[in-house]
Amino acid sequence: MPVTTGRGLRSRRVGVLAFCVLVAAGGLAVHHAWQIRHQGPTALEVIVSVAFAFLCFTSLAPYLHRDVATPEPGSRSGRSLARLKVLVVVPAHNEDPAAFVAMLASISAQTRLPQRVHVVENGYPDHRLEVLFEQWAASSVAEGIASTVYSHRGEAGKRDAQAVAIGDAPDADIIMTVDSDVILDPRAVEDGLAPFVDQRVTAVGGVLLGANPLRNWLTRLIELGYVCSFLNGRASWSLLGSVGVHCGGLAFHRGWVVRKYLPHYLTHTVASRRMPYGDDAMLTRYGLLEGRSLLQMSAFGYTLHPVNLAHLTRQRVRWWRSWWWGNIWLLRAFPPTRAIWWLTVANFVRWLWYATAVAAALIIGPSLTGIAPWMFVVWLAGVSYVANARYLAIRRPDQRWYVQVVTFLLAPLSSLLHVYLCSVLQWVGLFTCLDTGWGTRSKVEVRLQSSRNGLVKQ
Repeated sequence: MPVTTGRGLRSRRVGVLAFCVLVAAGGLAVHHAWQIRHQGPTALEVIVSVAFAFLCFTSLAPYLHRDVATPEPGSRSGRSLARLKVLVVVPAHNEDPAAFVAMLASISAQTRLPQRVHVVENGYPDHRLEVLFEQWAASSVAEGIASTVYSHRGEAGKRDAQAVAIGDAPDADIIMTVDSDVILDPRAVEDGLAPFVDQRVTAVGGVLLGANPLRNWLTRLIELGYVCSFLNGRASWSLLGSVGVHCGGLAFHRGWVVRKYLPHYLTHTVASRRMPYGDDAMLTRYGLLEGRSLLQMSAFGYTLHPVNLAHLTRQRVRWWRSWWWGNIWLLRAFPPTRAIWWLTVANFVRWLWYATAVAAALIIGPSLTGIAPWMFVVWLAGVSYVANARYLAIRRPDQRWYVQVVTFLLAPLSSLLHVYLCSVLQWVGLFTCLDTGWGTRSKVEVRLQSSRNGLVKQ
């Protein structure tokens, strides 16, 4: 059985990494200033300078992020958190049984147990996971959890599956969403609840690492970009209390907020079409409408990465579809006085800028001049190391430190993959954003296997 130990960040490394990244960023800034002063603002130099400005916010600001400390149990704040009734909602559809069992075991191993765990298996003619759930619920490892419930829905649909569990626990103070393939760190619940000491906080997200990063070269490249999307993007937005999307694999929401917006959540339509996905983002945005949304990096878990390009493509296209219609909804729902409004506008500007920049630097320029943009490629490789440096601060109890270093050294290749994932597929998402198909989980696509190191890999 996979077992995880340790905390999310090695704090003794963060200061050293921050210093190195600051020096590297300073060197790049001096280089750009020198180039512009002595050679003039060439088109390529303007492109990389603006890209560098975006990089500074997402790669330097996150080093200022600090988690909310978990209060002592006997303190006033500690007692307040202990009184919170936590409901864990787990929708399951075409899940690998081994991953499902590992997820349940990780809930039992929490230092702060939830009051209720509700699994809703949806989209099957039979109850495929019920036997496994009942075996877990009847075992001694589930002792301490007041209520364990399994429900079945014949129709597939993650939002409706979540609604079954939410409607069945009207007194839940915190609704914790967990995906059926996520293995939680033992302190995930305890640390994830800490920010709720502040009544203004309505949504909190944890960090997800790959459970199978060493399965093949693709999962290794996915791991670097995926984890840094938490450590960089979400951490920088968290400084403003405005994380726009918490991954539903590990997220916490105020119960009253979710119940208030549940009717909209279940009937939300785009161009008269009901959207079955985009659930993680919508739950987070409801929280932002009522308060602050934070990242808690010490609350973390492990999820299965896609192991082939076809699965990865379908997954990311679905994400980009919801990015388009979801962010347009956000700009209409929030006033310009909110930080999240400006952060979202900046995302659109960055998309337009990068779409133009990549075309100009890699296609149009070389076609007109006949000169390959080697310096741009070298610059991109160097910047990829700056952007992904925070990955070295992650404590992975299933890996030796040098394994993480090897993954980090692949940053330029990971960046090339993300040109495809975050540029090409973003256009695909734009032109298919009204498609209501889920795209994945028509079958079990990734399976969990045990590892000699004690965690998991494939």
